Parts: sequence; C-alpha cells; structure tokens
Amino acid sequence: MHLHQWLSAEGKNPSNFAREIGVPASTIRRIIVENRSGTHAVTEKIIRGTGGKVLPNDFFDLDQILKAK
Repeated sequence: MHLHQWLSAEGKNPSNFAREIGVPASTIRRIIVENRSGTHAVTEKIIRGTGGKVLPNDFFDLDQILKAK
C-alpha cells in the first residue's frame, strides 16, 4: 500500500503523520508527490508509524519497472 493510500484510509493528513513519526512534513510530502523513499531512518519510521502497512517496496511503482523490461 502506498503511503498516500494509507493516509487516506486512516483519515490522516501528511503533516500530522509527519509530526507523529518525528520527521519534517516536507519529507512526507516529497515522498508522496515524488513517489520515492526517504532515508533508511525515515523509511523505518514510516513502517512503524503505519503498523507495517506501508513497506519499502511500496515506495516504488513495481508494475512500471517490470513493464519497462
């Protein structure tokens, strides 16, 4: 599940989630808009903050990557 999907399902906004996990809101917005992962430490915080619902592979559009092969 992508982070933006999890936030929507949980009724959370990026700024509040960022505050909850202790990262800048701009980091969360960048991850959502640019669909990329943050640092290892940020990724761990997102995994913990989402209860494992958002995992490292969820930061990548794997369908797009596989189609490009």
